[in-house]
Amino acid sequence: MKPAFYNSPVYKKKQSTLIKSAWKNGAYNHLRKIEKRICVRDKCGKSFLSIPSDPKKYCSRSCAIKVNNTQRKQNLKLDEEQLIELYHWFSSKEIAEKLGFSENKINYWLKQFRIPKRSISEALYLKHNPNGDPFQIKKDLTPEEIKLLGLGLGLYWGEGGKRGTHDVRLSNSDPKLIKKFLDFLIIICQINTDKLKFWLQIFDDTNPQRALKFWCQELNIKPEKFYKTTITPSRGPGTYKEKCRFGVLTVNFGNTKLRKELLSMLK
Repeated sequence: MKPAFYNSPVYKKKQSTLIKSAWKNGAYNHLRKIEKRICVRDKCGKSFLSIPSDPKKYCSRSCAIKVNNTQRKQNLKLDEEQLIELYHWFSSKEIAEKLGFSENKINYWLKQFRIPKRSISEALYLKHNPNGDPFQIKKDLTPEEIKLLGLGLGLYWGEGGKRGTHDVRLSNSDPKLIKKFLDFLIIICQINTDKLKFWLQIFDDTNPQRALKFWCQELNIKPEKFYKTTITPSRGPGTYKEKCRFGVLTVNFGNTKLRKELLSMLK
């Protein structure tokens, strides 16, 4: 029969501490079962020793990093011209995703090369215009184009909507005036006509289909280019019926940069 002190908690704790210390110091290494493994990283193939209970799969920490941290590049050095070209078209986040780097690393090199970061408004503009500006103001003008430039700026100054900040707008009931402004946008500003939109406002005593057909024929545009027609109550008898027989048409080109260019030219 074992003496009672073998069951003592103090004795058991002391023995446990001694055994753990012995294993740690290698006193029982001869009892360990050691197996030989091959590093699982491609192009490595080195062998290493490990005990069965150890889940280790790589021969070194370096191999583990190369596999598990695929986005980490130890010797990242971007070319300045390459980064400038990429940042012209993409955000720092998009560049990071394309090159497999972290966004912080891209921002670091932007700072190193002293490439100014875009503002939020500039970033949004780039997002909505990924292929560059949808316009290009013509530089070398013929005498006729110089007249059209002056006329277009005058029309925008007098009839254009300048309260908004995101588009170039002009409203009028005269189709000839609207045509001239469209010529100015297409010939002088060389806009992408796909971004042109039209909005028609009529009184409730005007036939909407007839008014829409009139403007489509006058300007040679398709009905799909129009927003939903706005119908307002008539103001009673008066000369407006003759002047606004087919309503007031608004030309809209959604581009804040062109708007700023035109306002700058007017100054």
